[in-house]
Formats: sequence, C-alpha cells, structure tokens
Amino acid sequence: MCSGLLRLQYRDIDGGAPHGQGAEGQGGNDADQGVCLQVIGNVDGKERELLRFECLDNRPHYHYDPENTNVRVMLDPTVTGNPLRWTMTQLRKSCRRCSDAPDTSRSPADRPVAAHARAGRG
Repeated sequence: MCSGLLRLQYRDIDGGAPHGQGAEGQGGNDADQGVCLQVIGNVDGKERELLRFECLDNRPHYHYDPENTNVRVMLDPTVTGNPLRWTMTQLRKSCRRCSDAPDTSRSPADRPVAAHARAGRG
C-alpha cells in the first residue's frame, strides 16, 4: 500500500430520496456526508482501487478491494473516535512499516505515500 496513490474527495449522500424530502429536507433516512479517501495501486499493470475509507458522519466504514470482493467493514466511533483521524493513523502506521523495508520503486514519483511517511519521521 505504501507505493500507492491517495485520492481524496468529499461525499454528500442524499439517502436516495428526492431533494427536499426527509428530515429538514436533507434527502432520505440514509443521508450522510464526509470525506472519502481512496488508496489506488497497480495490480497486474492496471491501476485499481485497493481500499476506500468512507469517513462519513453517520455510518463510517471502509471497503477492502472495492472493485473485486468489496468487503465492507463498519467503524464503531466509540472505539475508533473520529473516522478521518483513525484512517490517517492507520495509513501512517502502514507507511512507516513499509518505509523501514528496502524501497524498490524506480522513482520518487512511484512512491508518494512511502516518501511522505519517511519525510514525516524526522
């Protein structure tokens, strides 16, 4: 994962109901919002989403291998706390473990996450 690319976006999920319906006109019962962080990697020469962290207000979760098996794991905020902070902590720990291993990437552009982790270790 350390040689992967991170994509960040904001998601505003309306819950499937037409706008104006639901509590205070916010969509349906499943309306949610928050940051989505995708970990993109190269698998068999093809760019692929490996992990997707959905740091949503109401139902935070992450997806493992969303394009293939799509295992969804719900986060319990009473255990993990802030889902975005938890996500960043997990990625930082993972990259620190990877940064201790020899880096076989050809250029710094091929290893943005690992390079960032090494720079932050100070």
